[in-house]
Amino acid sequence: MSQTSVRHGTRAERSRCRVLDPFPNDANYRKLKVHLEITAPRWTKFKEELKNEVAPGPPWRPNEFQSPFAQAVIATPTGRTRTT
Repeated sequence: MSQTSVRHGTRAERSRCRVLDPFPNDANYRKLKVHLEITAPRWTKFKEELKNEVAPGPPWRPNEFQSPFAQAVIATPTGRTRTT
């Protein structure tokens, strides 16, 4: 594929996306609602089963979460070079 056809393809795709409506039409919205009504009980059941199988961790205070996170960021090579 040549460079010009790649640029033409991206330009055409960009202009196509500008024209599209970001909101679903009525038929697709109804299909989505039906799909959600069907799958919602399955997801709820799955979440409950998952809660029963996973051991809960101890509750953390906000500063207890932030300090290991900050240490992990500082330990990365890009974290050392940042001065923000």
